[in-house]
Formats: sequence, C-alpha cells, structure tokens
Amino acid sequence: MKKQHIVIGVIIIVLLAGGTFLLTKINQSSKQTTTSSNAQSFPSDPNKLEVKGELVAGFPDFPVYSKATVVNSSRVKELSDPAKGYQAAWKVHDASVAKVMQWYLQELKNTGWQIVVPPNDPQGYGEQLATVSKGGSTAYLIVELEEEGVIAVIVDIPVINQ
Repeated sequence: MKKQHIVIGVIIIVLLAGGTFLLTKINQSSKQTTTSSNAQSFPSDPNKLEVKGELVAGFPDFPVYSKATVVNSSRVKELSDPAKGYQAAWKVHDASVAKVMQWYLQELKNTGWQIVVPPNDPQGYGEQLATVSKGGSTAYLIVELEEEGVIAVIVDIPVINQ
C-alpha cells in the first residue's frame, strides 16, 4: 500500500511539472503574435517538434472537447528511436473545470480508455488530474482554471507503445 502511495505521488509530481511547463507555453503563446496560427516553431531541443494551433502529425487518437481550441502540441523523439511521447494543450471558454473533466472521463470510457486514477475531487473547480490508459499507453490529463475563466486542457502521453 505504501509503495502504491509513492507511485501515485511520483505520478502527481510528473503531472504537475509537465502541466507547469505546458501552462508556461500556453501563457507565452497567448502573449506573442505570429504571422500564422499554424506556424511551426523551432524549440531549443532538436529532438522535439512543436506545432502551434494544431495537433502535431501522428498525435494519438484522443478525444477533444468540442469547444476546445488547440494552443500547441509537440512530439518528443530520440535520434535513433521513433516518437517517445506527445503533449498537447487546448483552451476552452465558457465551461467549468468539473464540466470539462466529466466530459473527458465519459468520452474516454466511450472510446476504450480506462480510468486508472480518477480526479480526487470530481467537483473541484481549480484543477483536476486523471490518469488513463489504452492499449499499453498511459495518458495524463490535466484540466485547470486559468486567468479570466479560461480552462486549460493538457494531455501528456509520455511513451507510445507500438
């Protein structure tokens, strides 16, 4: 039981670190203007492909909330291996954290994903985290309230099993 608590704690730390990184990216991208919303950016990590305003090519089949707008997405890879993981961030207006997370939990179940770790507080309004899996892949879902009532949805799929 203690080992299980440690594993869950580590997962939460990884989610928070990844969420913080992506939220920083969301805030940076919303403050910057670009000539094209689909312009490809060139991050400092040569093993990372990031695309703004759309899902990066090969992004896994994962439900997307109908009123969500893609902020950015990325694929992380190693030089000698295929993709090692994907991340995406969306913004949602005119919704609540609880409503968006409940939609995801239901839609994920409907599309064959299993809820491994559900949110601690399904009615929480500030931030909710969930861990889901399908076909050997694990995904981490973060839904949280941002400035001015905008809801951020962040999906991190660290390793794609093929």
